[in-house]
Amino acid sequence: IPAGHGPVCFLEFSGGRRVTIQLFVSLAPKAAENFRALCTGEVNIAGKKLSYRNSKIHRLVPGMCIQGGDFTVGNGTGGRSIYQPPDADMWGNFKDETMSAHTEAGLLSMANKGPNTNGSQFFITTAPAAHLNG
Repeated sequence: IPAGHGPVCFLEFSGGRRVTIQLFVSLAPKAAENFRALCTGEVNIAGKKLSYRNSKIHRLVPGMCIQGGDFTVGNGTGGRSIYQPPDADMWGNFKDETMSAHTEAGLLSMANKGPNTNGSQFFITTAPAAHLNG
């Protein structure tokens, strides 16, 4: 995993806890830009600000990951990316990119509903998760 390359973002959790996240733009440029822009809240689509602000972690998988990023519904069924056609489908889903192996805790990855359905949901590994590779 290339350390020190790409922008750094952060997520703030209740209780004042802050997690700093290094984005690997060279491995997944669209996913990295999507995550960065949703962290800053700088994108508006149809008059709606797209942002992770005040969203929650909606899923914990013990020994594997935490999942969040559903800022539209809040339960893991919603969310959308910053992209619009032709860079995404009509629901804001964009195509998969090559991701690095899930070899250790603390890695950020897109969560999706199947091939080429990346939106805003993400997960952060809490342990190696080799079964997610490929």
